[in-house]
This record gives sequence, structure tokens and C-alpha cells, in this order.
Amino acid sequence: MPLFRIIPSTRRLSFISFLLATGCVGCTDSPASNERSVPATVATPQITAQAPVGETPTPLWLVIGGGPYPRSNEISIEQDVQLAAEVFAASSADGRVLFAGGSGSDGVQVRNLSQPRDSLLEQLGKLFRPRRGRDAQYDRVQHEGASAATRDDVVASLEELSGDAEGPALVYIAGHGSGGRERPDSTVHTWGGGSVSAHDVARILDEYATDEIRIIATTCYAGGFADILFRGADARRGPASEIRCGFFASEWDEKASGCDPSPDRRDQNGYGVHFLNALRGLDNNEEPLDEALIDLNNDGRISLLEAHTRARVAARGMGTPTTTSERWLRHVAPDGLRSEPVDLHEERALIRALEQDQRVAGEEQLAQRIAALDREIEQHTQSLDEAYEREDYARTMAVGELLARWPVADDPWHPDYETMMATQADELREWFESSQRFSDFERARAYSSHQRARQASALVRIAPLRRLARAKETIALAERLHARGGSDWERYTQLLACERSAL
Repeated sequence: MPLFRIIPSTRRLSFISFLLATGCVGCTDSPASNERSVPATVATPQITAQAPVGETPTPLWLVIGGGPYPRSNEISIEQDVQLAAEVFAASSADGRVLFAGGSGSDGVQVRNLSQPRDSLLEQLGKLFRPRRGRDAQYDRVQHEGASAATRDDVVASLEELSGDAEGPALVYIAGHGSGGRERPDSTVHTWGGGSVSAHDVARILDEYATDEIRIIATTCYAGGFADILFRGADARRGPASEIRCGFFASEWDEKASGCDPSPDRRDQNGYGVHFLNALRGLDNNEEPLDEALIDLNNDGRISLLEAHTRARVAARGMGTPTTTSERWLRHVAPDGLRSEPVDLHEERALIRALEQDQRVAGEEQLAQRIAALDREIEQHTQSLDEAYEREDYARTMAVGELLARWPVADDPWHPDYETMMATQADELREWFESSQRFSDFERARAYSSHQRARQASALVRIAPLRRLARAKETIALAERLHARGGSDWERYTQLLACERSAL
């Protein structure tokens, strides 16, 4: 069933802002807390923009959010959905929200370290099926009138909106993402375990859209969605007939930070919350920002690209945010030394801010620091791989020893499991306290966590340096393309104008 009904209309889409937000599969706002999958055996304000009964106008904005399952549906995602709805409703009251399982469903993860915990169940879960969310409670979806954000509903809503909405129209998707072997293999995950890829979005736009499209993506591996600027998300087929521009929290092969089960907004530091707050002229403490930090050309408005620039400077997490115009430059810019100046005040503002913040003097020092951190990350990655191997071996040994005495301990659905827990819980607890195998596993697991934290720390430290280097490279590429001119330069200026638009 479609998410909403569309009244037949001759109106065409002129503005879609597609924001895939806050986070990635297995990540939280603290990158060091990323979960690793193993084999089974081993009160924000409510914004309600509903059409009156009997009326179903085409919405001018659409907010889509939520992880695929409750354990990946952190409250920060819901808070970003609420904030996006608030920001977009300020420009148009006609909007829709699709979030997680929909209104009335339970499944928003909120960290609750004070809740009582059964130590035996905790130990069994740690050994047989570790996963995020066991230190959390699950609350009801707060947004009134929200529909479920399944793959079918997301696809149907994008198709209908692209064909019938009267612009400007916005779409915001908040959730988790995964990468693939190629750039457009990047996906955003939908409620119930489905996903929508850059290929899917490009197909929809190829078939339905006729005017400019604006996409803002803040999920992990989001940069793959930049390829929707091409027909079929395939650079070999050339650019689409209409302009498709967008903003992305990370490159196609990078994770991003942002999803957080802590309800305290001050704890959250992902790209999405900084981007949305910048559009309001606020920082993450709800305090007014100095206009010089966000109105970079002093024209009295905050453009999407200026909000993106603020997020690039302020967000303290993993990922190198990028845009469609940057993707185009890296596809078409010529080699050589010939160049002509280009007004890229957003990139120059970012360079000034990050050079001061990172205490970088000159490109040589920047390159040296990036190279040193790259080597550190490579070392941490190798150490982490080795730590995971030791952890897997220790888990296998502990599992074998436990199951030799309690063969259904790994299967809570077995008819004998309840009897085991009722009659042998003390013996199980004694095993966890005395088993050398389990003690070895605990140490190996702690060591893996330590190595993962070291790797994540290095990724966070290198992120602003990579953002700085990318801004410098973008200016150099744009100046070379400007010198050559032609249709490729014209398309670049169109993409840049699209990115510089405001709500």
C-alpha cells in the first residue's frame, strides 16, 4: 500500500532534498563502540503536518527515517527526524513523515544503563549472540501520524513525489547505510530489513523527475549516492538530463558518525544534527551561531552548501563529507597546470577554519600528518584483524566447553531451555565465574574492544585533515576545469548553483 495517496496533478517536481541521515550499520556517535557481528554459535517537540480529513494534497516535503530493526533505531535518528520535520515545516506546512514501524509502534532505542540486568542472561548473550541494545530500553515512536518506512513505501513515495509534487519539495531519510564494491552500490537500510541503493534512486529519477533534484545524505558510505547525477548512477552514461545535486556525510567507502542511543543532544556530534541546526542558525546547544560562520557570502540567507560547510567544520566524527559537484569535478577535471580563479568561498572558509583548528601550516605539513595517520590506521587495522582472530578462537573454545555440559544453552527456543535455566542456573553461573576458557574469551574480547577504540580514534583524528585536503583539491580541480571551459564547466556551475540554493 502506498505511503500516501497523490491527487492527480499536472504539477512537476522542482526541488527534492533527499537527506539520508545520521549514521551507519553498527556505528554510534562514539565510533569506538561499534558492534562486530559473530556467528550465532560463537522529548523532542512533535511536528505533525497532516492533511485535514478528506484532503490529500501532494506533500512538499517527505521525512523518511529509522533503522532496519529496533536495535538499530537509536533515539538520535528519531530526534533528527523530528528536527528535519520542524525545519522543513517552517518553509511549508505540507509534509509527511515515514519513521521506523510507524506511529503506535515500539522500537526507538534509548540507552538506560540503570535498568536491572540478569548477569547470567548477559553472559550467555555475550558469548552466543553479542549485539547492541542490551543496555537500552525501547520506547514508542513519538511522531504522530508517521507511517512505516519500509522499502516498498520508500520507493513508492519517491516515485509518486517525483511525478506529482509541486516544488520546492524535500525528502529526508534518517537511518543506516552500507557500502559495496562500486560507488553506486551504496545503500540506505529501510524498516524491516530492506534497503534502497543509489541505483534504485537513479532509476526512479530517470523515470519520473524532470527538474532539479537536491539530495543530502548523511549515512555511512553516503558518497555513493553522489553518482545519481549520472543517468542510471553510471558515470559511463553521462549526466542526467535534469540537475541532480546533493550533500553526503562521507565518501562511498567511508563510515560516518552519528547514530546514538543517548537522548542528550549535547552528546551527539554527527553530520546530520550540525547540518540541520546550521539551517536554523544554531549550534548544537541551541545557541545562535555567529552569522559569519554560516552566512559565508553575507547575502542574508543560509544556503544548503553553507550548512554543509558548517557541518564539515563542526562535526567531530569519522567521514569526509562531499557533494555532487565535487564528484563531477573528479570525473571531468583535466590534468595540467593551466587554471583560472573560481569563486568557491565555502571551500576557502572551510580551509581557514580547519587550518586554524588543526594548526596546519602549508600543504607539505598537511600531507605529512595525513600520511602519518594513514600509517597508524593501517597498523591499528592489522592489529584489530589479529585481535578478532584471537577472539574468535577463544569464543570457539569457550562455546565448546559450555555446550558439552549444557547442549541447549545456545538455543532459548529449545523446549528444554526453560527447564535448564530454572534448575541449573547456579551451575551455569559457577561455570562463567570459574571457566578458564571463558576468562580467555573475556580478555580477548576486551583486547579487541581496545584495538577497535584505537582505530576509531585515529579515524576521527584524520577526518578534519582529509576534509581540509579535499577542499584544497576541489579548488585546484575547479580552477583547471574553468580554464578549459565548455559543457563540463557549464554542468559544474549548474551543480554548484543547485547546491547553493536555500530552503
